[in-house]
Order: sequence, then structure tokens, then C-alpha cells
Amino acid sequence: MRKKEERNKLVGEIEGLSTSEINALLRLYRRKISKDLIIEPWQAKELFQLSKSLNKVLALLVNRQGQVEKVII
Repeated sequence: MRKKEERNKLVGEIEGLSTSEINALLRLYRRKISKDLIIEPWQAKELFQLSKSLNKVLALLVNRQGQVEKVII
């Protein structure tokens, strides 16, 4: 998927975020979650760290196959 199409998977206020912050959010989008888990432990940690560093509430919208559909900011 192209970068511009991937950026459409980020929902919310992304204005003012640096390229590295956007790339970190896109990494959350690209990774699949095991079907038997609600969230992978490393994803929970990364989500927490990003939320804290950005000072924003973050959420992942995940389908039943474990694919992240949207990263909500």
C-alpha cells in the first residue's frame, strides 16, 4: 500500500505531527494482531508510549481477522 493510502488509515488530528510520529502510527497500522488476543503486548506498550509522547488519546480499530483497520488519534 502506498504511503498516501496508508495515511488515510490515520483518523483524527494529524496536523502538526512530525514524519517520524506519523511513521510510528503507521507501524501500528501495518502489524496484525493474533486472533486469540485483543492486542499484542508489544502493541499495547507502543500505543501507550506514543499516546504519552504525543499527549493524545490513541485507539486501534481492529477487525475480527486481527487486521488493524484504522489508527484513531
